[in-house]
Amino acid sequence: MYQYGRGAAQNYALAAYWYRRGAEQGNPMAQHLLGLLFDKGLGVPTNHVAAHVWLSLAASRTKGAEHEDNVRLRDAVASKMSFGQLYDAQYLAQSWAPKPELPALLHRKGNARRELARLAHRTIALDFNDGSTNVPE
Repeated sequence: MYQYGRGAAQNYALAAYWYRRGAEQGNPMAQHLLGLLFDKGLGVPTNHVAAHVWLSLAASRTKGAEHEDNVRLRDAVASKMSFGQLYDAQYLAQSWAPKPELPALLHRKGNARRELARLAHRTIALDFNDGSTNVPE
């Protein structure tokens, strides 16, 4: 929607924000699209390591033509990277794990729920430490 300006003004930064939310939860389409944004620097700074990570994760979660497309794009990004960057990207992709959204975690009981509350307070404090008020809509 935001990437292409369908139903809302085109805004790559908001597209990246929403794609990241989906990608971090393990959605392969969001991982694919976020990887493309990082490769081209649309809405986010150009970062080939991040692009490679997200495209690798998307490739590992798809089959058939979608898988081949993700592999092709990932390999194209790899051709722009140094060996050190490629090593970092592969390490990050291998150690990655999905992160569920906070509402899904609220149904947990006991210590997990207390830990979630502590984490949420810490995250909110970190998000606004720089004094900015730029919160995506």
